[in-house]
Amino acid sequence: MPNIKNNYTSPLFVSGVIIRPNSVAHVPDETFETWKKNATAQRWLNGGILAVEGKTEKPTEPKQPEGSTENQGGSTEPTREELFKEAAELGLNVPNNISTAKLQQKIADKKAETA
Repeated sequence: MPNIKNNYTSPLFVSGVIIRPNSVAHVPDETFETWKKNATAQRWLNGGILAVEGKTEKPTEPKQPEGSTENQGGSTEPTREELFKEAAELGLNVPNNISTAKLQQKIADKKAETA
């Protein structure tokens, strides 16, 4: 995943991800490769409005030694992926870079609203 920095004074929508001013976001390879062929994307990249700051590998689950019983009881904390799926099912439109705490709060608020 490329790390894209927004050097502009306003948030920019890049390949499905909103990047806030002077911040860096991870953008999926598949969509970024297609997006960067766009004329506007070329102007932003060539003009220094956006900067590609290397790549980050997709996070992987840490391997546990064989026989380890750690975390085998089933975690009660949902993953971010599960939270985004639940938000979509509830009809929430949330940015990819929302914090987990805010995402959980929005889901809780929506559930309370519909209850």
